[in-house]
Amino acid sequence: MIHFVKMIIECPKCGFTQPKDRYCANCGVDIENYLAKPTPLGAKILNSPFLYIGVFFIAIISLTIFIATQPDSQLVKTAKSWVLLSENDAGPEAEEVLTDERNESTLEEAQAPTATEEVRAESATFIAEKAAEKPTPAVKKIENLNIDFAELPRVNMEALYSQGQLLAETNEMQVLIFNKGSGLQALSETLSALEKLPGGKSSKINDNPNQAFNFFYTGASGDDYGMSFQVTLTTVNSQNASIEYELFLNLQGDDKLPGHNNSLSGSYQFPTPSTLVLTGILPRQKLSDEAQHEFSNTPLKIMNSEEFSDPDAHSPSEFLILISVN
Repeated sequence: MIHFVKMIIECPKCGFTQPKDRYCANCGVDIENYLAKPTPLGAKILNSPFLYIGVFFIAIISLTIFIATQPDSQLVKTAKSWVLLSENDAGPEAEEVLTDERNESTLEEAQAPTATEEVRAESATFIAEKAAEKPTPAVKKIENLNIDFAELPRVNMEALYSQGQLLAETNEMQVLIFNKGSGLQALSETLSALEKLPGGKSSKINDNPNQAFNFFYTGASGDDYGMSFQVTLTTVNSQNASIEYELFLNLQGDDKLPGHNNSLSGSYQFPTPSTLVLTGILPRQKLSDEAQHEFSNTPLKIMNSEEFSDPDAHSPSEFLILISVN
């Protein structure tokens, strides 16, 4: 009896083993005509054990060269010590040299700043240099004493109070500091309804720290009528100014009103830049016809207006004296 043994073959695509046949029972590929795709060159290189062996040796050689070329490398110093030991057969002198080398290395390591310390030192040096390069802003010298007179509708007084600080209040007047700037222009930018009155002036502090205003005329009776106002700047610097003032009033009312006589004085300090504001001061009454004519070009002209002299006016106003330095 003859037995037929079928040859066992392996599918070149999926690796399935089966009796010899043209087609694979697992994946159906034509085994006799199947041509396997060549392995890509990149895959051959990555799968090659020689690649990893070469990379390993290159890394070892590069690291050794890097360490050996460092000026302060401990490896170099140790190698030098080994050479000295070999030349002197490890005698006492070689031991002393090795000890000195080790001591020097230890001292340098102890003295050498760390990277963090170097960065901090460089940062501190950079900040100090920049601070030295930055010019110190020049302190502006105070040169002028300015006195202005103005009229402001009473409805705007609340805005003035909100931008300032009340220093004093009496039956005759109020004193406050306007903090948003110095002088008439600064107030006008905040209070557009502010109206300048004639008679104000500015003077150099170095020439004369005093300013005096004498708005007077001699009446038919021979008496002097009007307002005298004097301001003395006692101290001034880039932060504060101090003033003393004296004010004297002798006003002649019209035929239906009596005259008005009063004197005021005081001293105040205010920061620079800011404006010291005196309000009130004048009585709310009309002047005589003669006084109206004489004071038409002075701040006392406000007493001729209905808004100031009539307490029942539709839009009553207030008299202001503004004191500032710049």
